[in-house]
Amino acid sequence: MASLTIRMDNDLKQRLRGQATRNGRSMAEEVRQMLREALLIEQPKAKTCRILAYTAASLADFRKDPIGTLHECGGEMVVILDHNAPVFYAVPTERYEAMLEMIDDTRLAEAIRRRQDEPTVRADIDDSIAKAGKAD
Repeated sequence: MASLTIRMDNDLKQRLRGQATRNGRSMAEEVRQMLREALLIEQPKAKTCRILAYTAASLADFRKDPIGTLHECGGEMVVILDHNAPVFYAVPTERYEAMLEMIDDTRLAEAIRRRQDEPTVRADIDDSIAKAGKAD
């Protein structure tokens, strides 16, 4: 087998080491695999990913007719795939607004939990409105 020496900075070396570890290979074998894939000697292994929608469409189909693609989904969220990997999610307006409401509710609940042990302050809404009217 031929030998090749490559000089690289520490950051690149650490990233290579991490990727090799995740793939269960030595750094040398990881570099050999990367070269095989880059030179099209071997096709890259399919990577799995989590799909968070019941409906998927290809990026090519979405580009041809984005509105039609969304209508076919019947108001549900759709994941757009490019080479079988998620690129983005298309979310209907109503669903997006509901998501924003949920986020707001979650933030409000967190604020309430944080302030739960603080002393309470009595307030009269009518007095507050009257004071606000006098300030104008």
